[in-house]
Amino acid sequence: MTTMTDPILEGSRPRNDATRHAARTVLTDGRFPSGGHAHSAGFEAAATLGDLDHPDELDRFLDGRLATTGTTDACLVGAITARIANETIDWNETDTEVHARIMSPALRTVSRTLGRQWLRAGRRIWPDPLLDDVSTSSDGNPHQVAAFAAVASVAGLSPTDAIAVHLHHLVSAVTTAAVRLHGLDPFTAQRHQLDALERWHHLIKVGAAVGMTPWRNLPAPSGPMTDIAAERHARMNGRLFQS
Repeated sequence: MTTMTDPILEGSRPRNDATRHAARTVLTDGRFPSGGHAHSAGFEAAATLGDLDHPDELDRFLDGRLATTGTTDACLVGAITARIANETIDWNETDTEVHARIMSPALRTVSRTLGRQWLRAGRRIWPDPLLDDVSTSSDGNPHQVAAFAAVASVAGLSPTDAIAVHLHHLVSAVTTAAVRLHGLDPFTAQRHQLDALERWHHLIKVGAAVGMTPWRNLPAPSGPMTDIAAERHARMNGRLFQS
């Protein structure tokens, strides 16, 4: 009996619009094997506090996530992709800067778990020395936003596309969790997702404009309740999502 194995795809960084657009579509797909399906972006933790029983409260939660984590991550993706493009990226420094922006120990663990999965998928689909560097510098455990930015770069995405895809995953994690936890109508969930991304579309420009701005000057808003809820969620029994 012959055992089939998955081949490592040969290739290089995309050099034309067709391959870049294809890569963007693949990275946006919720079925991309990055492990995001197991996470709710904090929704399950917040739901246990009884704050999210109405669709209007879903919008409030999405706005809160995008105003804090979404803004911070958009600027980090912009900064990392700019440094990659300018060949000035220092992955050890990047890891330190990302780590400092995640207060919760539980969320730091989640971030590295997702980063490891993004890196694994990226190295299989777009083999590139840059991704090897990310792995080496972090002992194979980069933070999610760093791994994502690296994968997006080798896949050929522009900074604006990379930020848009990252925000899409953040918002879709929340709306998917709302469907699974509260039985929200999937069509309604998609409407809330679309509306949130439209309301916060300016984050794409904000993040892309960061460029080579010094790390210390990057916007980094946070939400203390997100960190508190994450620590509580990590100790919950019978939870549906890992975070």
